[in-house]
Amino acid sequence: MTVPSPATVRCLQVGVLDDVLAAEIDRLAFNAVEPNPFYESWYLRLTLEFLTTEPLLLVLIHSASGQLICVLPLTPRARFKRLPLRNLRSWTHDYTFLAAPLVHRDHVEEAIAGLLDWCASRRAPSGILELVNIRMDGPIAAALEASISAHHTQLLARQTRWTRAMYRLDIPDDPEYMSAKQRSGFRRKERRLAEEGAVAYRRMETGDDPMAWIERFLEVEASGWKGREGTAMATSDRDFFIAVCCQAHARDQLHMLALELDGKPIAMKCNFLAGSQAFTFKIAYDEAYARFSPGVLIELYQMHHLREVHPQLKAVDSCTVADNTMFPGLWSGECVLGDFAILRNNRFHRMLLGHGARLMQAFVRRRAVPTS
Repeated sequence: MTVPSPATVRCLQVGVLDDVLAAEIDRLAFNAVEPNPFYESWYLRLTLEFLTTEPLLLVLIHSASGQLICVLPLTPRARFKRLPLRNLRSWTHDYTFLAAPLVHRDHVEEAIAGLLDWCASRRAPSGILELVNIRMDGPIAAALEASISAHHTQLLARQTRWTRAMYRLDIPDDPEYMSAKQRSGFRRKERRLAEEGAVAYRRMETGDDPMAWIERFLEVEASGWKGREGTAMATSDRDFFIAVCCQAHARDQLHMLALELDGKPIAMKCNFLAGSQAFTFKIAYDEAYARFSPGVLIELYQMHHLREVHPQLKAVDSCTVADNTMFPGLWSGECVLGDFAILRNNRFHRMLLGHGARLMQAFVRRRAVPTS
């Protein structure tokens, strides 16, 4: 029998974030046990304005004293594991690279226990909750595992895990990670690039005009295959990219780098800063110079200068998909990502977790209409 959390849970459908709620979320983000810029108020606001057509449900958890201690954006879904079952899922889109809820560092156990109390009760709109793309090696996942164990008679859960590259700034570089041959190869490429013209590395400075950097990034990205396929930000979500970068810059959360040849950028990178971490948002390079590996060269430059420029940072999240091959070849660190599927403990859900494929086939057979 679990002891109910003293936290209170509200679930609101939100179309626009009002200033009062945004300020509350900002205070929580500043004290979050795990930073996540993609769930901060400015990013949520711009996503609602420029991208999403799906309803946004905000789960707001307050402590016994009334302090906001957890924010979890969700969206209702009509299908779960290809079955026609309503569920709630972490709110994500193409530009959400982490979906961990914002949880106050001093109230982790209380907030997560409150969330699972809500899931186990009839107050939640669905008996199935999917928490996707969260750090499985962090305190939020640890609190989820402990609270799920405490709720074992009320809730069921299943996890999936994968890894992605992370550059650790709080520990010394591993000199043995990249071989001498690899390092020599990248230095040789840099020298050969210098034979084409004047090579310079730049980073956005405090007084720089962000629009100049943003426009140059859009041009570099559109020059490659993304431009040809119509998936570059300049053609797909230009207004969104400009808005999020300008807002991040206004909040001192934008970090941009450029590798230039004769004053023209041939590789650029855009990061968002949150707490003690940087999050890779976009990378672009000019394919005409692909033989010089400009994307790798700009990453090597970042690895060398970040400790000096942003001493508060402890890590850079690559924000890549699981099968990315570039970053693992450069960075020795990694983080564990994963999903939680949390279901109310009943007979059907136990069958669903144990025999999902067979249940799906049964649904298909039952819904099939014979032809005459």
